[in-house]
Amino acid sequence: MLVSLLFNFFIAVVLSQLVVHQFGFFSTLMTDPTWNVEGSETYKFMIEFKERFYHNHRTFGHGALHGAFAAIFFVLPIIGTHALYESKSYKYVGIHFGYWLINFVLMGGLICQFV
Repeated sequence: MLVSLLFNFFIAVVLSQLVVHQFGFFSTLMTDPTWNVEGSETYKFMIEFKERFYHNHRTFGHGALHGAFAAIFFVLPIIGTHALYESKSYKYVGIHFGYWLINFVLMGGLICQFV
């Protein structure tokens, strides 16, 4: 169970980068050495951006949507490929994908809402 919890933490770290779009913006600003120096032009720009746009698309539904996309485009192909080569049924794929879909939808929604 602890290993499973650790693996879910790994998934949450990667999923947070997919559901919170603002992380990419801030990583771009960090290329400027003065990005965190109070009073610098980049710092002022970052503060203004945060005040105006930081909470756009930060809802449970938006995160859940991105979690569902991540499950469909990452998890389903992996489970489907394994099931294909192991000669498993569609029911097997549906059960396992359903579990991961619910997991990713809830995880994405919670991350987007509260992080």
